Amino acid sequence: MANKNGVEWSIRLGDGSSMVLEPESKPKYGVMRLWDCLKGLVVRFVMRVWMFLKKAWDLGVDDPRKFFHSLKVGIALMAVSLFYYMRPLYDGVGSSAIWAVMTVVVVFEYTVGGTLYKCLNRICATFLAGFLALGIHWIASHLGHQFEPYIMGISLFLLAAAATFSRFIPVVKARFDYGCMIFILTYSLVSVSGYRVDDLLRVAHERLSTIIIGTCLCIITSMLVFPVWAGLELHLLIPRNMDKIAKSLDCCVADYFGHGDEESKKNLQGSEESMANFARWEPAHGRFNFRHPWKNYLKIGMSSRSCAYCIETLTSCLASKNQVPESIKKHLESACMNLSTSSSNVIKELAQVVSTMTRSAKINMEVEDMKNAVLLLKNDLKSLPDLLIQPHDVMEKNVEASSEVTIMPLIEVMPLVSFASLLIEMASRIEEDMVKTVEELAKSAKFKQPEDEVKPKHNQTSNKINVSDDENMTVLQRYKRNMSDVVTGKAQRSGLIARGGSALLRLAWKLFMLPLSITGGILRLVTGSIRLFFWVAAGLLSYSLTMIGLTRHQESPSSFPDTISVSAASEVIDSSSEIENLCTTESTTPCSTGSITESTMGSEAIDFLSEFEMQYGKMHVNFVPESFMDAVKRSRREFKLMFVYLHAPDHPDTLSFCKETLCSETLSAFVNENFVAWGYSVAANGGLKMSKKLKKFTCRFPFCAVIMAMTVQSIFLVQQFEGIVSPEEMLAELQTVVNESTAALVATRLDPDEQDATYRSAPEADKAKEDQNQLEKEGESANRFEEKVLSIGPEPEKGPGVTQVLVRLPNGERKG
Repeated sequence: MANKNGVEWSIRLGDGSSMVLEPESKPKYGVMRLWDCLKGLVVRFVMRVWMFLKKAWDLGVDDPRKFFHSLKVGIALMAVSLFYYMRPLYDGVGSSAIWAVMTVVVVFEYTVGGTLYKCLNRICATFLAGFLALGIHWIASHLGHQFEPYIMGISLFLLAAAATFSRFIPVVKARFDYGCMIFILTYSLVSVSGYRVDDLLRVAHERLSTIIIGTCLCIITSMLVFPVWAGLELHLLIPRNMDKIAKSLDCCVADYFGHGDEESKKNLQGSEESMANFARWEPAHGRFNFRHPWKNYLKIGMSSRSCAYCIETLTSCLASKNQVPESIKKHLESACMNLSTSSSNVIKELAQVVSTMTRSAKINMEVEDMKNAVLLLKNDLKSLPDLLIQPHDVMEKNVEASSEVTIMPLIEVMPLVSFASLLIEMASRIEEDMVKTVEELAKSAKFKQPEDEVKPKHNQTSNKINVSDDENMTVLQRYKRNMSDVVTGKAQRSGLIARGGSALLRLAWKLFMLPLSITGGILRLVTGSIRLFFWVAAGLLSYSLTMIGLTRHQESPSSFPDTISVSAASEVIDSSSEIENLCTTESTTPCSTGSITESTMGSEAIDFLSEFEMQYGKMHVNFVPESFMDAVKRSRREFKLMFVYLHAPDHPDTLSFCKETLCSETLSAFVNENFVAWGYSVAANGGLKMSKKLKKFTCRFPFCAVIMAMTVQSIFLVQQFEGIVSPEEMLAELQTVVNESTAALVATRLDPDEQDATYRSAPEADKAKEDQNQLEKEGESANRFEEKVLSIGPEPEKGPGVTQVLVRLPNGERKG
């Protein structure tokens, strides 16, 4: 039976008979497609739920305290909900018990300090606001019903405004910001409800009582059940960040000299201020007293960030375009590596001091090593100019050397000099800031003295013996051995006592762990029962987040874009179509259609120049009143770089940038002499569209760029300036660009006929290359076909054990 294309398949069996192959009936295409879609949706849904649960599990494994924190919140809410579930408790507080539940949800924080901060602020603010509201309500009610609403409204306005303004005061914002907010909320609720409620005192008393109950439950649960102290977190965070800085410094210097294989950039956690604020509210715990100097930790954090900024600048030197010769690098490699090692040793020692709260006996020696390393590096820098002047041609020993010398450009060694200067600057910051701040913390917190400095004190005046230094060392060693023997004897005696009472301790431990074991079994049973609920809730949450993530914020076309995406600063446009897109942009105004021609862009450039002179005067960079392509051609004819300025009149920084930078007399004279300047307003017809086409170059406004027209089809972005730049900085950068681009400008001085010939020959060469590739592909296809034919082998002869397949083509011909 033939199918719809007229092709029939049949086989010949071994007995000589033939059988036609019938195609299988296909199921309905729509049903299968719907089934596949549903199956894919279910699989994706299950995978997303699984990934969400896996991330949640990894989060709990990495830091189990977060899991315990969720349990503590559940315990507090379960305890406070008893005021609703138990009738005697509900009769005592009434419907105001909801305030206790709200208090637990709002004030329970991860750390003990954060919970105490919110609880105490909430209690004090509620009490103060309720007291003022009751007093003002009593005064207003005694003055008469006619004046009561005016007094209540004016008092609400004044107190709310004063409390809101106080939140801007730094001291109040750091410690009592939450209390001010609760004061405004409580006073507003009590004063407004008091105007319609008769027994206002009872309502205020119930709300204050329930809030106190909720805060007390939060404080007890947070401090007794697996407490997380903000002070301890801050104490561990500071040395951890310092260790990251030391490791980053070693890796950065090693990478610069080609010896490193690790990532030198480490992210520092910067939550010291909030942790210190919460730590002030915590009671004495562990090694921290009530008035522990937490401010000194903030100073250490600031000094650490200062060193991290230096490391960030050192990391930028790794990606510098100007590569320093290896011979010059080797001259400073040893000194830089030595300074890096000594600086990181100082930082690690300071981190150890903060972590152990014990003064270091060798910190002074480490600082002296760092100072010596700085001096060695400075001496090597002083001898660096001698290496920049190298002999050009050296004759044989008996022949006098030639007087010609090769002077290495200073720009080639500037990255290395900057790198060494940054290392010296970081060493000075470590010595002046970090070491001093750690010393202040050690004095304020009364850190322990190091064990190496603990020496035996002999106060016997009757038996004074003058001995030499060697004898002093011998006596000291003997004293240490005796003390170690005493300590060992005490330890052995304590071990005997411990073995004697071990049975009693094991019994007491089992009795203590019995309730915990029972509680653990109950928790495992409850956990198993609520897993299904978590699966369903996680799925719904994942689906909701996915739906939210699919929505994108659509900005209004009239909104002014302050920032546009950034790409690499040095990029070449090698397509004539892209250049045309820069020169002719589509119109975005409703009244015009088509594209903006070069004449239109030239007229808009003239309008921009006239408006610029009307607003900022005649003293400015001389922008050529031409289109972009005409300005590019002018720069090529005059063999100059092109200075491009995109003017954003609505941007807040444009006014100061134009007055201070573009209208600077020195900068204007330099740009007019060495560049072809072209300006364009993004507010013009199609100007915003053009700035978006330049988004691979533009970062943010005000924006200036220096470009070089290499050929007719390629434009090279040499330098770009984004945001407010001072005239001195821009002038220095432009001078460097002009000096470095001299050779490239000379190379562009080719004959125009040669450029056109090169441009015309390029398509022909591309076509020849494509033809060659096509021929090679056809040859490879023919070779593969021959190999497959040869691999099949000869056709077997007909016989009883051979099956022959016949194929009927649409034209009726049979082949087999």
